[in-house]
Amino acid sequence: MPETLYLTVHIVDRYLSMRSVSRKILQLIGMSAMLIASKYEEIWAPELLDCAKMLAHFHSVTSKDRLQAIRKKYTHPLRGAVALLPPAKYLLN
Repeated sequence: MPETLYLTVHIVDRYLSMRSVSRKILQLIGMSAMLIASKYEEIWAPELLDCAKMLAHFHSVTSKDRLQAIRKKYTHPLRGAVALLPPAKYLLN
């Protein structure tokens, strides 16, 4: 769904406006943002294990518990900022 993509980009943008990250970490931030956005927008969100498998080729993410810990670590600075809807949410309705 386009809404999931828009919200994912919005979350990444919000995070990057608060923190500077290396290129290596940016992929983890993007996957974490997609997981959060899909929980808001999708009926069936992706499984953590599937996401961990996708990232395993690039990072040392080998389990869903590890990905969950990474997601919490890197999305903690958002502290509820996700609840603020991006402009695309209003345009699509």
